[in-house]
Amino acid sequence: MSHLYEKYRKKLHKLSNSRTFRSPLERSGQESPEANEHSVSNDQRLPNEQLRLVNPPQSHPTPTSSRFTHNESLSNNQSLPDNQSLTNDQLPQNEQLSLGNPPQSHPTRPITLFTNDQALPHEQLWALVNHIFMPPQLPTENNLRTLDEATLCHTVCSAAEEFGSTLPVRERHTWLTIPNLLKRFSSYHTRLSSSESDIRGLMDNLRSGETLAFFVRAQNAGLIIRHDTTRVVFESFEVSPPGEAVVKTTGRLIRSFPGQAAQIPVEVFNQPLFLVEFCGFLASMNATKATRSQTHTVLPQYTTVHPRYITQLLTEILVGMGSAAAAPRITKRVSDEIIESKRGDSWRRSATWLVLRVVIQSTLQRQEGGYQRYKAFMAFLHARILNIGLRSSLPSYLIACMQRKTARRLHKLSLIQPSFHLKYAHVAIHQAEKTLNERWSLANTAQEQSLSQTWAPKTLNITADTVLSLSNSMKHLTRSLVMAPAQESSQFFDPKHQHRLLGADNFAQSRTDELRMALSSKKNLIALADFEMAVRANLEPWVTRNIRSAEGYISIAERMEHYSTAALNAYSSNPELLSIRILTLLKLWIELDRMVLVHCPLLGSFSPEVPLEMLHRLLLPSAELIKSLEYIEQYLENRYTLTVPGWSVFTNAEGCIPFAVQYFDGCSELQALKVNIEEDAKKARAMKLKEYEVLRTQYSYLKRSAEAGKCQCWDGRIAPTLCKRCNLEQQASEMKIEAHEWPLPQDPSMAKIVIFELMPPLSFVVWREITYRLLRDIDGSPRSLQEHQILLLSEYPALATHFVSDARFPRKVSVLASRKHPGSGSESQAVEVATEKTVCLDHGHEWSLYDLTRLQWLTKKYNWENTINDHCTFQLPSGPYQSLQYAVLWTSHTSNNIIANQSECPAELSFHEYAAFTGIRSGPRLQWLNILSQLRSGSLKFQEEAVFSLFRQAIWQVGPRTTDYRREWHIDPTEKEFGRLLLEEIAALLERFKTHWHNVTAIMLITTLVSRILSLARDEIVIQGCFGIMRDIRSVTYEWLKKLLTKLENIEDGSWERQHQLCAVAIACRTTYDVDTDKATSLLSDNLDVAIYIHCGILIHYNSTLSDPEADSGLRNLLHRDCRLAHMMEPLLSAKVAKFGEGLDKAVSQVWQFFSPSSRWKRLPPPNNRWVTAYTNSQDGKNSQAVQLDLFSGQLLVDGRPLGQLPPDIIMHPTYTHIFGRASHLI
Repeated sequence: MSHLYEKYRKKLHKLSNSRTFRSPLERSGQESPEANEHSVSNDQRLPNEQLRLVNPPQSHPTPTSSRFTHNESLSNNQSLPDNQSLTNDQLPQNEQLSLGNPPQSHPTRPITLFTNDQALPHEQLWALVNHIFMPPQLPTENNLRTLDEATLCHTVCSAAEEFGSTLPVRERHTWLTIPNLLKRFSSYHTRLSSSESDIRGLMDNLRSGETLAFFVRAQNAGLIIRHDTTRVVFESFEVSPPGEAVVKTTGRLIRSFPGQAAQIPVEVFNQPLFLVEFCGFLASMNATKATRSQTHTVLPQYTTVHPRYITQLLTEILVGMGSAAAAPRITKRVSDEIIESKRGDSWRRSATWLVLRVVIQSTLQRQEGGYQRYKAFMAFLHARILNIGLRSSLPSYLIACMQRKTARRLHKLSLIQPSFHLKYAHVAIHQAEKTLNERWSLANTAQEQSLSQTWAPKTLNITADTVLSLSNSMKHLTRSLVMAPAQESSQFFDPKHQHRLLGADNFAQSRTDELRMALSSKKNLIALADFEMAVRANLEPWVTRNIRSAEGYISIAERMEHYSTAALNAYSSNPELLSIRILTLLKLWIELDRMVLVHCPLLGSFSPEVPLEMLHRLLLPSAELIKSLEYIEQYLENRYTLTVPGWSVFTNAEGCIPFAVQYFDGCSELQALKVNIEEDAKKARAMKLKEYEVLRTQYSYLKRSAEAGKCQCWDGRIAPTLCKRCNLEQQASEMKIEAHEWPLPQDPSMAKIVIFELMPPLSFVVWREITYRLLRDIDGSPRSLQEHQILLLSEYPALATHFVSDARFPRKVSVLASRKHPGSGSESQAVEVATEKTVCLDHGHEWSLYDLTRLQWLTKKYNWENTINDHCTFQLPSGPYQSLQYAVLWTSHTSNNIIANQSECPAELSFHEYAAFTGIRSGPRLQWLNILSQLRSGSLKFQEEAVFSLFRQAIWQVGPRTTDYRREWHIDPTEKEFGRLLLEEIAALLERFKTHWHNVTAIMLITTLVSRILSLARDEIVIQGCFGIMRDIRSVTYEWLKKLLTKLENIEDGSWERQHQLCAVAIACRTTYDVDTDKATSLLSDNLDVAIYIHCGILIHYNSTLSDPEADSGLRNLLHRDCRLAHMMEPLLSAKVAKFGEGLDKAVSQVWQFFSPSSRWKRLPPPNNRWVTAYTNSQDGKNSQAVQLDLFSGQLLVDGRPLGQLPPDIIMHPTYTHIFGRASHLI
């Protein structure tokens, strides 16, 4: 037999090396999760039951570690000759095409098979094979019925009986427990419904040495009851693991069985009352379905029930009646599958099959040689079902799968002495191989017969066979050839955009919901830019008109919250936009501060809390943004001059009179509230003292009565509960009194603060909340992981009735709270030890401001510097420059520091390049001089993204302001001579890099420099020189764009890398329009300028959706900047649509060469007025078509559909990218 085992070992080794394993999600058309390993902690799962996932090993004789357990494909990796073909009628019934050549069989000596290996009904046999063998093709619907479960149980039970008959006589007695166990299990679980009496019948017949098993299906739990001589052991375990654990792995689940175990004495087990209660509990649990713990958040069809009522509740009850048991554990590598169904009843492997295996293996494990016997039985069972499948003419791929799985199990038993059941399995395997060979021979014969027909080419009628007759299509062709009169497209185009957030009414309370929806949408860049523009242009006059309205500052506070969250998510990793976010929030805060000071003038004496130094880190590239910054700086400087040094609403510094105390002293309403609280407290204290006196009197009476009596239980003749003296003493000792705590602190100032926090003015609440949130968000400190034991003022019983909270703006951050200390508050104490001092307590709480959202105490020490540095600093990309991040962040390093630290120079850079890079920001006032020097020296590689980031940081960071309201770091470009020198060097640099589009990063750097100089320059010659360089850059980049388009057209399928480059060049060309608004008209002055701008916008739109900007932060930031450029230019273009119509025509013609307009371009009505539309000429009988163009995004549509391309939603769909990649396919 050894040569046969060696044969199967080699076969399986070959399969394991050639087989490609896939997860169940891949088979069902879903993406496979990346995680190959998963674990569920014991507090989430069954107690003491382990569940973890493992990765399949890379090499093993048999691929048993994969949860995708079927190791066979639909063919045997062989194919028919090229000149052969098969038809379905030439194959056996249920056979598929392309079966492959099964391995040749070897002769074996005959052996008699069991006569009861009878065929099963077709549906039951398929269900049995699916759940036991798990072939490659599994059902997509849950077809497991009670009848199939019964078939499974009976099949396993009968196989166990037959297996026992093949064992030696000395082993049959120990094996007999398995058939008996399975018979009991089958008799109970194959019924349509089972009652308490059925369970009681099984329990009554349980004898010593026997085992019972229950599958409590409703609770997803298995229960094994083992009857020993002196005890009964109950073992429980979870049956089906959570679906989340199954679908998130490509390996098997390693599980240990059982979970917790309990044991009770036989005497307790045999008590009728115990059996009644136990059977009733088990029956009710099997009829009531629990729910899975919320920690498993998976799809509904994947959800399994948590077995806590069996594994925890029942086990703990039994432990209380007996003790915990140390049950022997087994470990199984469990294969499971979940095949999703559209109807929701997804297919999953039979849980009953798992219960049967666990029960059999755990029972045999207690016997000597039990593990080998269990493996032998499994091989025997598989062979028996294979034999049944052979008699039922199953398809070849199923037989091959069953044969190989059985052979694998047989291989595992190769070291065991051959026995009858191994021989039986061996015969079944060879019988399957013989059947497959016969079917293959039949297919080959049919193929040969089909090819043996006489080839007679002279009998063919080539003319008749190649003439296409369309005798029934004449009417249709005639109608199609008749030219219909040209008509204009009547399709109504409505892109359904939301209303823009540009007007002053955006700050009204009535538009809060609309604003929140616009800012929270996924594509919210337009809404954010609109809101920021409205804040800069319209907020200040709106506040002036509504300065005395309480709804005004509430409305601003709500908008700050919505905008802050939306902008932080949308502007992530973009320092320029994050700086604009901080600028906008500060502008909102200033206008809120203006309104609040009108309602609460006292607040003007306290610090505004916003540090001026924070503003110096912002990156603001345009004069308009810097003007807004100057307004904020001026307001804060004036505000600080009015404050008292050291006064803050968040801290009580020495010499500072808290805001709450000052407000209390001037508010008669709060003073009256304090008097009322104290009067009520005095009355409550008097009543508490009276109660204390009464209880002391009762206590003394009980003690005297007890002492006068005699203890009757001292000798144990009567119970202590019947002893009068003991009862009296117990009553006296159990007397309790609750202490009264004075509701206000003894410190007068602290008492005023507590009273103030009960009824603070709404304007102050809003200001304090918003100011703290602003500083906290800039601080960026994480949420505390430790929950403090606190008592909120609103929950303090003595003052809760006086706490007032305005529903228009509930307090979430700055709330008064106290730490809970042992012994503080109104706690009960024994009257025996109570005194007037312990009953009437002083106020024991220490109140402070607390942040409920971050679970931390408020502090004035805001660590804003680190967060501002992270938000407002460009991060260098990975590479040789990354270690030089400090040269981008700081300006404090000197040239001597650079020389002294030259050991930090990366190996990839020369010292000159290192010194040039780190020297750009060496000295804040020298930055422009250093830039001019490096433009001439050429030591830097301007094509590098890191150099581009360094230059943007240097020229955009605003720095401090001088006394004449100029930026201290950017005075040089405002000088005439320096500006001209800069332009000369920039023009020379442009000549150097205009040769090839690979220099697009250098061109972007030059454009950014010129744009910044243009915003700072005051000399007209410098300004005109900047315009000239911008137009030169535009000409260069547009020529690059044309060449790239030509290369892209010559590629059959669009290259993603080429589209990425095309997008970058188009952005570089459009950046030549990115100047201050008042200077933009000089660069967009004629139809050619409009044509280039629109053409680049169209190319950016259709190529940025394909280049996956999320994978490239640099390109993503450029796209965001282009989006803001489009936002700035859109009103300018929209207002001059009629004037620039020829430019629009030319831009569209560059994309659609057959475009021939027949009408002028017109704007759509609001809110779709960003769209312009025109109609084409009707030619050759074709209808006129409507052309729509989005001036903002560059999207071009013809009759509402994309031109020559699939819509971006389809191109970026996971299924499309999986098949075609990111390439663009023309249609």
